[in-house]
Order: sequence, then structure tokens, then C-alpha cells
Amino acid sequence: MSSELNRRFFIRQLLATATGAAALSTGLTACSTIDEYLFEDHYNLKDQVLIIGGGLSGLHLGYMLKKNRTEFRLFEGANRFGGRVLSYQGFDYGASLYSVDDQFVQTLIKDFSLNSESLDKKNFYLPTGMQSMVDHLVERVSGLMPYRNLRLRWKLFSIRKTRSGFELAFDTPRGRRTFLSKRVVLAIPPSKWRSVQGLLELDEMKEAQVWLNSLEYENVVKAVVPYGNGNKPITPKSVLTYEDSLFDARMVNKKTKQAFWSEVDFQFHSSSQTLEVQKLNDFMKKRMSINVNFQKLGTEHYFDWRSVELIGGAHFRNTLPWPEMKSSVFQVIGDFATSKNPYTMDGALNSAVTASEKIS
Repeated sequence: MSSELNRRFFIRQLLATATGAAALSTGLTACSTIDEYLFEDHYNLKDQVLIIGGGLSGLHLGYMLKKNRTEFRLFEGANRFGGRVLSYQGFDYGASLYSVDDQFVQTLIKDFSLNSESLDKKNFYLPTGMQSMVDHLVERVSGLMPYRNLRLRWKLFSIRKTRSGFELAFDTPRGRRTFLSKRVVLAIPPSKWRSVQGLLELDEMKEAQVWLNSLEYENVVKAVVPYGNGNKPITPKSVLTYEDSLFDARMVNKKTKQAFWSEVDFQFHSSSQTLEVQKLNDFMKKRMSINVNFQKLGTEHYFDWRSVELIGGAHFRNTLPWPEMKSSVFQVIGDFATSKNPYTMDGALNSAVTASEKIS
């Protein structure tokens, strides 16, 4: 199968599964059954930290806790880790750039000895895709017995406070399972908080309702346009922005020694706007001057983030910083939960660092 056909199959699989990319799964689901028989879980996990969510924030928290030698379990509802970070063969379908000011991203890249490329004086990217940073995080966090630390396809169903801690119920491939732990970190998107029974009734989440009233859902479509037959972007290695009555668009031109390609983000102004490939193709051809054969650019070249059930991209319109949580037993983390670089990869990593200091 050619590289192009592989990529098309990958996109179709992503859109079909809705929960993410099985192709990028680390294989934890496959090995979980035998590990579960060998290391049967106890209901009471006592002082272990339960991390709910395996996006960038949750994985980075696990990485920090492991450095601090604090026991933890991380549960991800989808069949892949990484959340809004998603790559294939170096193409980024989610987060794709980091800046010179992103100290936590740069620290991880240095820790994992990843090669980076400069796009301009301020922005950088990974030629292997941002997913490579996530993959290294998963490898470091999983340890020798991955199923003991990480779980895929374990979706939080409910949570309630008890005298001895928090009781959490999960829907899993093997049925519903319940654990009790004294310390919990919530690392799932705010758009999914209401789907967890009992979550908003916790005293620790008493301010969350006010914030949820200002939640604005995002409608983002990502297009990856590879250049072939000697074609290349008019302005290679650059970031260009555009405005339209229906959306704002950003084009990032990248290259390696072997290839040129453009990654285009379409941020629709309306959360209900549907994907019309022909309109987007026309926009890229006429406004962005992208020189490719658009007859070959179909739906498989686009990734609609609304189709990913457990992501639910959104942001708070509230301009105040997320309230500091001083609790040593319950923390909320994510790219929104930081006053520095909110809604960025670095903000997501920063929130995990702050939580690790309070809950370790």
C-alpha cells in the first residue's frame, strides 16, 4: 500500500471511530487482559493518585508524579492518548507549533532528544509531528507494566465523595469497574464535565458551574495538503492568517528534506457550520494560492474535530484566570487551568506541573 493510500486509510479510520486513532494506539488495550489476571485490581487504591484523562495535561502529570515517585493510575476514555495532539507521518492534524516562550514544551523536547525545526524567529515544529512528544510521554509514564499505570477505553461514568476519599466508576471494555482513592486529578475537557454523574455536585467543583455558563464550543477543521511533482508553497516555512465571513484560517507551511506540505486550520465562527469540502478547496486555491490538484483533495484530507466524541473542543469566554485550587486531594488541570499561556500546549503542561506540586 502506498504512503498516500496509507494516509487516506488513516484519516478514514479516525473519522469512522470518532474516539480517535486506533492506528496510533500503544497497544495497551491488547495486553490489558493478561495483565489484569496477573495483577488483579483492588477496590481501594488508597493514596494512589487517579488521573482522569490522557491528553497532554494528564500525561505530563503522570510524568511529573513518576519523577516524584508518587504512585498513580491514569484513565483515558478513548482508544488513544494525546487529546488534541494528533499526527501521522509528520503531518499534524491537531496542535502543530510551539513558540520560543513555551518553556515546558521545550523542556520535554530536550528530555526526549527530539529534533525540531524553526518556522520563523518565534515558532518551531517537530518534523516527526507533535505526536512524537506524546508517544515519548506515554513510554516514560507507562513503565515496565503499562496496564498498572495507564488504561485506554476507560471512561469515567460517575464520581462521589465518601468518608475515605473519592469513589469513581468507569465504563470499560470488560464492564463497569469502581475504585476508591484519596486523591483525584480531573484532566478531561470542560465540555465533558456534565456527562460525569456527580462531578458538579462535589464541593471542589462548586465554582465550575459559573465557568460552564461561559463555555463556547469550537468548530475546527484541519486540512493537510501535501505537495508533489516539484510543487511547493509560495512561501515555504511560514505562518499565514486569513479571514472569511464563515471562518478564520491559518496556513502553516512546513518542510523536511523529503517533502513540502501545508497544514490549514479552519476555525468556523458558528459551532453548527458544516464541512463543505468544495468551499474550503476553493478558498485554499484562490485566497491561499495553494498549487495542488484539488480534484484529488477530498474529505479524507480533512479532519473534523467535532467528530471526535471525547474531545469536544471549547474554551471559556470568562476572561478571569481559572481559580487556583489549593486542595491536596482534588485538582483540575488542562490548557484552560493556567494564567500563563492559556489554551496552548505549554499552558496544558504548566497546569500539570502546578497540580503535581499540590497533590504529590
